[in-house]
Amino acid sequence: MKILIVQLYQIGDVVLTTPIPREIKKKYPGAEIHFLTTPLSASVLKYDKNIDKIITINRDKNLLNTLRLINKIRKEKYDYILDFQNNPRTMWLSLFSKAKYKVTYAYSKRKFAYNKLIEPVKGTATEIKCSLLKALNISDYDIRPVLYPGEQELAKVKNYLDENNIKDFVVISPTHKGDTRRWPLQYFIELAEYVYEKTGLKIVFNYAPNETDYIEKIREHDFHNKAFFTPLFKLPELIALLSFSKFHVGNDSSPNHMAVALKKPSFVVLGASSEGWIFPSNEYKWVRKGLDCQPCKSNKCKYGDKIPCLKELSFADIKDEFDKFLSEVVGV
Repeated sequence: MKILIVQLYQIGDVVLTTPIPREIKKKYPGAEIHFLTTPLSASVLKYDKNIDKIITINRDKNLLNTLRLINKIRKEKYDYILDFQNNPRTMWLSLFSKAKYKVTYAYSKRKFAYNKLIEPVKGTATEIKCSLLKALNISDYDIRPVLYPGEQELAKVKNYLDENNIKDFVVISPTHKGDTRRWPLQYFIELAEYVYEKTGLKIVFNYAPNETDYIEKIREHDFHNKAFFTPLFKLPELIALLSFSKFHVGNDSSPNHMAVALKKPSFVVLGASSEGWIFPSNEYKWVRKGLDCQPCKSNKCKYGDKIPCLKELSFADIKDEFDKFLSEVVGV
């Protein structure tokens, strides 16, 4: 049996798709599993022992590249294509793939391209994705994502931690490309100071290369001298860093999903996002303002730049819930 899993982006969605190859291999150990994604997302899958081949395509609208990929996919002669992305591009890939079974969600607006439509369960994002396993007659499965840190990345990160005398630490991810999903940096700094004073844990802020200017604002605060900043770690190195951490704090973004995949506790501040993005287990906690408009799931706030669900949710407002997380989940 030969299967192609399609999840091009976002990084968090790619992480949430990682239970699929693992659970297929459990049921069908001899299955050959390929994963189609972008080069950036592929970096989080590079050590996944359940994936036999990773195929990449750039995130652009280059028709020639798409046609080349369609030809490549046709030559692979897949038995199944599981299309989790279900956008126009992946629809055409599926339609012309020559796969025996072309699978996606029953709510798709592009049903004509598929011959197996699966009604997703009602639940979290991970549970919804795992619904497509029904197409392969898999009904008993573990929904937890999984990531495998690489030995090279583990060594590099350990060297960074040793050089900076960092032992017990928390990773804080204060960035997000969406304004309606990014808790103000000032509140993350207050939370970091609180963790440092209350627990003695070291604080490591992580960020992407294009987020340096945003993180630099922390240098305006005295706490900057007590914190550490990842030296622009790439995604596989971030995975290694999280694997060494005590727990994670952040917005609804990919590092939270990585923490889940590495079985590390995580505390998330929600703005526009639904709690459906939080893994359904006691070690993963979330807070939000609780406005009537939440979760709006929108990239634009109806109140403009005010974004009250985040900007009016101070650290003091969430402190009690965060203390519960520290005592009941982390044990500090």
